Amino acid sequence: MSQPEDYVITIESDIQETLKENLPPHNGKQITKMAISPQLKYVLTYSREDESFVGWLVKDDLGPLIIDEDIEQLPFSEYDFKVSDKKIILYDYNNLGKDKIISFK
Repeated sequence: MSQPEDYVITIESDIQETLKENLPPHNGKQITKMAISPQLKYVLTYSREDESFVGWLVKDDLGPLIIDEDIEQLPFSEYDFKVSDKKIILYDYNNLGKDKIISFK
């Protein structure tokens, strides 16, 4: 049985400079959950420690991820969530099997 490969996610240098001046994504806390869109164009991360979501734009397969400034605090916590390539988020409201949809432009 093969083992999963390790991946490194890099952030563009100008974003890194901004992060040094301000707080880093998730206030520097560990990412506990991640959803990746089907065409690998968008990533949504969640940190349980500070209960925050961060959206990431993917320019190309090998390039760094860019923080999506359009994402606001979402009205749910770490329940099951998915994301589309067009930044549409589907989540299970209160973990009751009642799906809700949020769309960001």
